[in-house]
This record gives sequence, structure tokens and C-alpha cells, in this order.
Amino acid sequence: MKQHNLIVRLSLICGLALAIGCATTNSTNSNEIKVIPAVKVSAEKTQDSTHIFFSLDDDTVFVGKKFPPEGVDIEEGTLIATDTNISEYNTIREKVRSSIDTLRYHDLKVHNVWIGLIIYVDAEGIIREAQIRFDKKFEGFIDTEDLKNICVSVKGLKFTIPSQFSHLSYYRFYQGIPFK
Repeated sequence: MKQHNLIVRLSLICGLALAIGCATTNSTNSNEIKVIPAVKVSAEKTQDSTHIFFSLDDDTVFVGKKFPPEGVDIEEGTLIATDTNISEYNTIREKVRSSIDTLRYHDLKVHNVWIGLIIYVDAEGIIREAQIRFDKKFEGFIDTEDLKNICVSVKGLKFTIPSQFSHLSYYRFYQGIPFK
């Protein structure tokens, strides 16, 4: 009888140890890092004598179109931080800076690299498209992946259009972003 109780206890201990081991294994498997392949985004790079223009291939609704639209007599807007849009302005700037590889950020600072970000905002105040303009002398500091990341990161953000331009179907803003 004592031998039978010993076998039962030993079986319970082994079973409990096995159950704990399986539970631990299952819980660590659920926390594994899953590698998700990068989304392929095609882009277009054009240039004139001094600047390079970069945009995503599927950004064609507004990018490259004449602004302001035919029949509208306004000057092109420049994104200026105001009391109403300072948080949006800062969010865009931080999205751009966080899209750059941090290992190369120091080089951008040392060489006073800056980019011009042109955002196209629809009538609902959503950034639908983005275009980047930068001087050719900075081409070696910013690679295509950085440019793609910048364009993708700002798309979909909310941006308040000034009331005097709310009648337009879209609006184009320019924001200069230095890496300092």
C-alpha cells in the first residue's frame, strides 16, 4: 500500500511538472517576435537642375497637378505654426524625423541637411499625399527607404485647413524640416 501511494504521488508530481512545463512553453511561444515582410512601395524620383523631388507612385491625385486649381486666385500656402495647428505641425516634424535611420541622424545634423515636405490635404483635413523636395547636395545623406518611410508616415494624419481655404477640394502646404 505504501508503495502504491508513493507511485501515485510520484506520478502526480511528474504530471504536474509536465503540465507546468507545457504551459510555460506555450506562453513563451505566444510572445515570439513575428517577422512581417516589408510592404513594397514603389516611388518616383524626378529632378531639376538643383533639386530632387520624391513621391510615391500611387500618389497621383494631387502630386504633379497645378495648384491652385483653375479659376481660383490664391497664393500657395506655407505651413506656419499657429495656435490652432502647432500640435499638428510638431507631429508631422516628429514623424519625419522618426522615419530616418537613427544611426545616420548625426550625419544629417552635422551637414545641416533639410528637406521640404509638401503635403496635400483634402477637404476633410486628411493628408492624402506627400512629396519631398531636397537639394541635390543632400542626396547622399537620405536614401530611398527613408523617403518612402517619410511619405507613408505622414499620410492619413489630420491637418486643420485655415478657414479661408476650406472651399477648396484640396490644399497644398509646404513645411521645411531641418535635421538639427
